[in-house]
Amino acid sequence: MTTASRTCDITGVWLSVDSSSCRYESDRTANLDVLHETPLSHSNIHSVAKEVTNLTSDHKLLQPDVNLAVNVIETIVKGRYSDNEAFRDIVTTAAQLAIVNVSTRQDGETTYNTSLRCVITH
Repeated sequence: MTTASRTCDITGVWLSVDSSSCRYESDRTANLDVLHETPLSHSNIHSVAKEVTNLTSDHKLLQPDVNLAVNVIETIVKGRYSDNEAFRDIVTTAAQLAIVNVSTRQDGETTYNTSLRCVITH
């Protein structure tokens, strides 16, 4: 197990959390990674797509969350599954990702080309 730490400066004000030794910064990131690693099939495609939509719904995403969500979208679309409900969820997720915090989107764009990948995944 790794730990995150937080220290205070000489005036007693808390500094930022150092989570550099942690694999995930949030439970959402861990859950999206699990979905990204889940083998897809016709029997689970709808539940995976729905869960990604649910996990990206509050717009307080971190840059790894955006990248993982786009990874799942790419996998679903490239798998050519014919599930209308799953594709509705994909469209909803893409719309949610489009209104994520600007700096998060820019970081993801710089590192992973997330916007371009989301657009050309077809």
